[in-house]
Amino acid sequence: MKAIVLCLVLALYGCVPLNPGTAASYTGNKKLIYDNHAYEPDVKTILLNPTRNNLVELTQPAVLPIRQRDKLVLSFDYLYGTHEDFRARIIHCDTDWTPSDFDNIDILNVFNEFRLEQFEQSFNTRVPYMHYTFEVPRVNLPGNYLLVIYRGNNPDDLILSARFMIVDNRVPVAPQVGLSTGIVERAINQQIDFTVDYSSLEVNDPATEIKVIIRQNQRWDNVISGLKPTFIKNFEKKLSYEFFNLENNFPGGNEFRFFDLRSINFPGQNVDKIGLTEDSITANLMPDKSRESEAYATNRDLNGAFIIEKADANNPDIEADYVHVNFFLQSSQLEAGKVFVLGAMNNWERRRENQMIFSEQFGGYLGRQTVKQGWYNYIYYVENGKSSNPYFFEGSHAQTENLYEILVYHRGIGSRGDLLVGYLRTNPNNLR
Repeated sequence: MKAIVLCLVLALYGCVPLNPGTAASYTGNKKLIYDNHAYEPDVKTILLNPTRNNLVELTQPAVLPIRQRDKLVLSFDYLYGTHEDFRARIIHCDTDWTPSDFDNIDILNVFNEFRLEQFEQSFNTRVPYMHYTFEVPRVNLPGNYLLVIYRGNNPDDLILSARFMIVDNRVPVAPQVGLSTGIVERAINQQIDFTVDYSSLEVNDPATEIKVIIRQNQRWDNVISGLKPTFIKNFEKKLSYEFFNLENNFPGGNEFRFFDLRSINFPGQNVDKIGLTEDSITANLMPDKSRESEAYATNRDLNGAFIIEKADANNPDIEADYVHVNFFLQSSQLEAGKVFVLGAMNNWERRRENQMIFSEQFGGYLGRQTVKQGWYNYIYYVENGKSSNPYFFEGSHAQTENLYEILVYHRGIGSRGDLLVGYLRTNPNNLR
C-alpha cells in the first residue's frame, strides 16, 4: 500500500519545487474579505496569537482583555520574497464582521497606518522566505477587529487579513456544556447552555441589545449566532440560553488527526516517507481511513491548530523549511459532496487548494498542502454529501474534547457599533 500511495503521489503531483510567485505577476482577486485570509499564494503560515510574559502563546485564541498589558503578535512568511513595504490598518467590526460606524479616532490614538518594520530572511532553507512579525497596537474600544496587511501605500493591494477580539469583561458568563437534549444526538453532539449577567450594563431591551456567538476550536466557519434568550429575568438582570431544539448544539466531532514534520531527516509520527531534492521537500503521510464506525478513543491534540517547530533549530521562525505534504484517504467515492483537508493550517477555508481529488484507480482521495515544518492537526471534512454529514469520515462523539468560546456583545441605544463585553472559554471533557 505504501508503494501504491507513493506512485499515486508522484503521478499526480511529481517531485517539483514550489512555484515562486511575485507581486507583479499575481492577478488574483483581492477584494477584502472580513475573515482570516491570504490574498496571495506565497503568503504562508499566518499566526495571530497573544503573548504572556513577552512569550507568544501559540494555539491560543486571538482575544485579549482591553486593560491587559499583554499583546497580540502577528507573524507570517512571504515566500521567495525580498523585503517589501508592507503596512497594516485596523477595522472595528460588528458582531457579523461587517464594518461598524466607529471612526479611526474612536478606536486609536494614532494614525491608522503602521509599517511592518520587523522582518528576517530565512536561513539555510530550500524555500527562501521573508518572515514578518508585527505587534498589534492597542485600541480604545472592545469588539471585533480585522487586521489588514497591504503593500506600500495602496490599501487595495491586499496581502492578508486576520481577525482578533478585544473584550471589556463586564458581563459574567456561566456555561454548562453537556449532552444534547436530542435523543439521537445525545451520543454525537455537545450542547452549550449558559447564562449572561448583564447587571453592570445600561440595557433597555436585553433581547435585542445583547448578542451572543459560540464558536468551537477557534473556527469561524461553523459558529452559532442569532440565539435569542429562552428566559429573561429582568429583576436579576440575567439572560438564560437553554434550548431544546438543538439550536445550541455542535457535533462533537473526533479528536484531530495529526502529523509531525519537525524533522526532514527522518519521518515523524504519521509520516510515511520524506523525499528531498536540492530545492524541495515532499512528505507522504501514512494512508488514512474512515473513523466513522470506530469507537471513540482519546487523543491529545491541538484542537485543529498547529505549532511551528524544527528539530535542532535555534530559531524555527526562520530556520524551518516548507514541505509539500501529500494526504491519502482510503475510501470509495462519495455519490455527492466534496472532501477537504481542514485545519488552522488553511484557516478552515474550503477552497480548491485543499479539496481532495478522488482516484478510482487507487481507491481513495488524495490532496496536498504546503506547510512550514512543525506539528499539525487536521480532519477530512465533507461538504454537501452523505446526508450533509460533514464528519462522515471522522465520526462524531459527545466525549470529544473541544475548546468552546462564548462571546457576548452589547449595542446600546445610539451606539455606533457592537462592543464585546463578555467572554468565556471552556474545555468540556478536558481530563488531560
